[in-house]
Amino acid sequence: MHVRAVKAAAPAGLDQGGPQAAGKPDTRGTRAAALDFARRLGWMGDDAGVVTVRPLLTASVPEGGKGESVRRGVKSMQVTIQRRLLAGKQALDVDGPGGRIDMTLDEQGRVIAASRVWRDAKPEGEVEVKPLDAAREEALREVQDREAYRLADWRFVLREDAANVKQAELRAVYEFDFVPRDREKVIDYPARRVEIAAEAGSKRP
Repeated sequence: MHVRAVKAAAPAGLDQGGPQAAGKPDTRGTRAAALDFARRLGWMGDDAGVVTVRPLLTASVPEGGKGESVRRGVKSMQVTIQRRLLAGKQALDVDGPGGRIDMTLDEQGRVIAASRVWRDAKPEGEVEVKPLDAAREEALREVQDREAYRLADWRFVLREDAANVKQAELRAVYEFDFVPRDREKVIDYPARRVEIAAEAGSKRP
């Protein structure tokens, strides 16, 4: 298995502030408003990938109130647009603190904060990557009490660091999510994510 190495240059970023209002979440409207905002800034290219929308919920209890007096609301809506790059014939998601657009919107669809960490990147050559089985075994060696865990999910992604980190290329990595075999023991064995460098001959990042 081979994957194209991806070279990266410096990222671009933007922050914007504004008013905020609380109200019932409108996931569809929030998504549309966020995408329109990103397009107007020229942020939505061919490498835009998965869009995630989630509400920032609040809860309050009046002084002296009881459980049934809990007031629930939505402070704002968070929208994340993850990057997706073509590596040869493969489309690979970009994971990490970089390679993403983050926006906060109020209930009226107004963007009150936005940031983008999106390095200029282009494919350059190919690198050989480890077989999945070999990477999984390497990940298992990083898990204490491995018999108490099972593999729940895995991903093959490109890793992009935060804007303040110097990065010459986007690294290919395997991500493995382990969960406890016994759900009742989640306190003793919390879920774990292990990242393994994918390039053949490389060690865990």
